[in-house]
Order: sequence, then C-alpha cells, then structure tokens
Amino acid sequence: MGFGIFSPNVYRGTSITNAHCRSIYKALTELGYVETRWQFIYEGQMGGLVYPYNDGLNEIHIRFFSNRIFAELEFSRSSLFHFVFPLFNANGYIVDLVRNKISDEALEFLIRRTTENLCDDELARPIWAHKDQENPYTDETPHGLRSSSLVAGLDKLLGWRKLVGVIVALRRVRRWANHAR
Repeated sequence: MGFGIFSPNVYRGTSITNAHCRSIYKALTELGYVETRWQFIYEGQMGGLVYPYNDGLNEIHIRFFSNRIFAELEFSRSSLFHFVFPLFNANGYIVDLVRNKISDEALEFLIRRTTENLCDDELARPIWAHKDQENPYTDETPHGLRSSSLVAGLDKLLGWRKLVGVIVALRRVRRWANHAR
C-alpha cells in the first residue's frame, strides 16, 4: 500500500486501459468524482476517485483494479471519527448512480466487476443500503446507533484539520507571549 502522490499514473487513472472501465471512470468524473493524490493506493490498483457525500460528512471512494471495482462509503478523512467507524460497501450505490450514464455493456461489466473477485476485507464490509439510508452513520441502524446526529455535530468541532489549526494558533500565541516578555 502506498499514497497516490507517489503513484501519479494510478491516482490519475491513466493506467486504466479497458474501454468499459474508462467509460465508467469518465461517467463518474462527470458526476463530480475527482482524482486525489492523497488516497491510499492498494496492490493492483489502477485508478481511484473520491466524492464528498452528505456535505462532506462522508466520502465515497471508488478503486479500479484489473479484476474488480470496489466502492466504499466512509466517514470523512478530515474527521477524527474516520478512524473509529466502519467502512461500508457502496458498490450498489455506484451501479445505480451510473446505470443511465453508461452503455448496457459497460453496466453489465460494472455489475460483474463489483460482485466478482472481491477481496476478503471488501466482502467483510457491511453493505450500505443506499436506497433506504442516506447516511448509515446517523440512521437508526446498528452502525448508525453508534454514530448519532450528535457525532455529526461534534465532527464539525473536532475535525482534525480544525484541531491542527487550533494547535498552530495556540503555539503562535505562546511564542508571541514569550517574545513579549
């Protein structure tokens, strides 16, 4: 595993050569999914896209491999809760999202790639019932009960980027106070 910043051909998706994969990738970028150099790159990954979901509270990551495509819904990377709550299998969401944006052949290809050859850790993820739940982290589900609307509210205060900003500001104030003595 590595970071996209060290694998520009992967995070830019230029390693994807299959025509159906390219059309799926293109349809997703037209819907606002973006490439990011800050994504984790897994063994065999050829491309990846990310989308801020629920006003950025969550993110959907889509990874393209030579033998599969896997999408996951996660708590935003900018949140401390990102490291606490489970990732959800979002493959069904992606299939429904692009269903009318790609050819029938590409859709069949996508359905096969999101259901066959999945790794054990991908198969172990809870499946996001996207038609019934907008956000499984706050809905009344076993996972949602652990993450209520209160957590979503706290996330606005406890995002790691905000905490870093507060720490930097406090250090500057401390330096200024020490310098003023």
